[in-house]
Amino acid sequence: MSTKLSVRPFLIPMIIYFVGVTLYAIFVSYSERQKILVDIDAKLLYAAKNIKYIIADDFHDRTIDSTSVSDSENMRNIRMLSNYVKLNNLSYLYTGILRDGKVYFTSSSAKDEDFRKKDLPYYWEEYPEATPELKQTFNKESPTFETSKDRWGEFRSGLVRETTAKGNSYLAGADMDISFVNQQIWQSFKMVVLRALFFFVLFVPFLIVLNRFYKRNTSMLENEVDERKLVESKLEGYKKHLEDIVKMRTEQLEKEISERRSIEVELQKAKEIAIHESRAKSIFLASMSHEIRTPMNGVIGMVNILKDTTLNDEQREYLDIIEISGNNLLSIINDVLDFSKIEAGQVELENIPFNLPQQIEEVTKLLHMRAEIKGLKLFFTVSPDVPEIVKGDPVRFKQIVINLTNNAIKFTSEGSVTIGLELVSSDDKIQKIRCQVKDTGIGISEKGKEKLFREFSQADTSTTRNYGGTGLGLKISKDLSALMGGEIGVISEEGQGSTFWFTANFDTIDKTEIDRIHAEKRQTLAKSLSILLVEDNYISQKVAQTALERDGYKYIDIAANGEIAVKMFSEKEYQIVLMDIRMPVMDGLQATEQFRLIEKSNPERPPTAIVAFTAYAIEGDRERFLRAGMDDYVAKPFQPEELIRVIDKYANRLKFRTKKHLKILLAEDNKINQKVASKTLETFGHQVDVVENGLQAVEKARTKQYDLVLMDLEMPEMDGIEATKTIRKMEADQDSGASVHPHLKIVALTAHSTTEDKNRCLEAGMDDYISKPFRQTELVRALSI
Repeated sequence: MSTKLSVRPFLIPMIIYFVGVTLYAIFVSYSERQKILVDIDAKLLYAAKNIKYIIADDFHDRTIDSTSVSDSENMRNIRMLSNYVKLNNLSYLYTGILRDGKVYFTSSSAKDEDFRKKDLPYYWEEYPEATPELKQTFNKESPTFETSKDRWGEFRSGLVRETTAKGNSYLAGADMDISFVNQQIWQSFKMVVLRALFFFVLFVPFLIVLNRFYKRNTSMLENEVDERKLVESKLEGYKKHLEDIVKMRTEQLEKEISERRSIEVELQKAKEIAIHESRAKSIFLASMSHEIRTPMNGVIGMVNILKDTTLNDEQREYLDIIEISGNNLLSIINDVLDFSKIEAGQVELENIPFNLPQQIEEVTKLLHMRAEIKGLKLFFTVSPDVPEIVKGDPVRFKQIVINLTNNAIKFTSEGSVTIGLELVSSDDKIQKIRCQVKDTGIGISEKGKEKLFREFSQADTSTTRNYGGTGLGLKISKDLSALMGGEIGVISEEGQGSTFWFTANFDTIDKTEIDRIHAEKRQTLAKSLSILLVEDNYISQKVAQTALERDGYKYIDIAANGEIAVKMFSEKEYQIVLMDIRMPVMDGLQATEQFRLIEKSNPERPPTAIVAFTAYAIEGDRERFLRAGMDDYVAKPFQPEELIRVIDKYANRLKFRTKKHLKILLAEDNKINQKVASKTLETFGHQVDVVENGLQAVEKARTKQYDLVLMDLEMPEMDGIEATKTIRKMEADQDSGASVHPHLKIVALTAHSTTEDKNRCLEAGMDDYISKPFRQTELVRALSI
């Protein structure tokens, strides 16, 4: 037994040691091999790229066929390439071209024995052993590295496509004998083995010491075992005593459990009552939302229709007041519903890629007019380290910014409001962003701060009286910020302005994903967008054209003056026109007026976005451009990013356009809403049939073909959900004799706005959902599904 014990300390460490050495040797050998290959590949690529400096600059512009280069020039190339190969310890250096799927060497180095034998490569020598990877190199930007075998041996090759000054492509390559590579790897492996042996010599004394230590401690362990046996006998007595204690305690616990079960039953009953009350509250809020939104749809809708009629200034002012009041009331309704959803835990955040600075820019555009009316300056700043693209919920993020900015404008009578973005922290997974809204308004007292971020409360009672509001906006912002993993706060002194800030966590998107998003966007735009650049200055033409083409816009036509542009516009449809203002023959304003006359004479032609392109943008020009029929303007000199941003804005709007003259069925029982929706749709140029209930909608869909159905949910006789299910059943029944489309597009048009309502519509077979009161942009989106 003693011998057995003394051997064990040696065996186990030795086994562990040799296993470790083996794994270490494998790992280090693999790592060294990869490192050697990387170094060799870098050397090969460097040599291949240097060929263009060795041979004549115009050589590959002259390699047209097998007779275009003289034997003397070919021999000179062979000698220069061969000298470079010797100096850099390579095997071969060569260039080639691809013709009819075959690879031909246009120049190549040679070995000394080839010179002695006079077996030198000739110009345009075919290379039949060319691998598919080698041929593919002619069509890609990145280099190719391969290990291949041919008549001259087995080599590690570095291949790269080069382009001459005249745009001709050729292949540059460098080879290194694989035996040299293997020799480098073998030398590395021998060093690993030597290191392992060295450590083994150091390890042996440790094993001897371990053996002696093991023997000395064995006797000590035997004594401890005897002592533990004695202790175990004592513990056995304690065990019996503890069992008695446990039995008594168990009886007490059973009694407590019985009492707790009774309490749980009572809690369950209380929970059911709370759920019932919460459900009743949700039903009440949904019902009130429906009852308020239905007449609001008539108010806001009729205002939009009236604005398209001839009005004097006083009438337009009154309509603006009605629209602002209606939108304010709608904002209050939405705040109450959002508060209810958050309180009930029904808010689900999206997690999609979006442009973070663009959301702030959209807020400034949305609230710019409101700030301007009060004489305020509205700015936004973005720290350079803030990522452009993040992953999260853009709608909820923008909702918080709008709430805080609205408050800042409301409580600021003079000065400015500034929205700022900065990066708090960043890693591979999460990026924490801080957004702050700073104003020069009335400020908040210390006592007032205590009431902030609570529902239905403001800094003091005079605030509501003087400025209005429900006091829900900050509470909703606080809850949404918490849902996004952040927090919210304020820095303020009474009379010194305020800075409201919040943080939010967003998922980090790696550079590859960002590049893919940009590439898809550019590819989509390049395929679908036709641009007309009207500009008489050649330099301005080139600057604008280069900026657009670099960002993916490929279909660009150029007109040197307005007269030429009008002729081109009459012959071809353009989605966007960049129009210079001052030009000979016909200026930009006159040309724009002619463009709009051409569109009016052809109702089937979709309207074109016209952007003024001028160096004379002064105050009042924007209104003058808009009156002439333009949509926007870019002031020269411009930054390419500014031009692309404007083009992208109108390119995104084009996605919502739809074809003219759709046949639409409107199912709506409210007379005012019928008028609003049908008038709006007819203004777009569509044919509208109106029915008052679901039964009539089903019958119309059975007997007449429509492109789209706008379906109200709550109607007499048959509601919109049941009508949709009936239409989908008719579509599925091929023998019903109905004339409906294979899939008739149905869009819910309802005053309900909860997530459950939306899910109920989609589950019934509807394709989309519009909440009343609707805006014209939402109708346009529905028409394009």
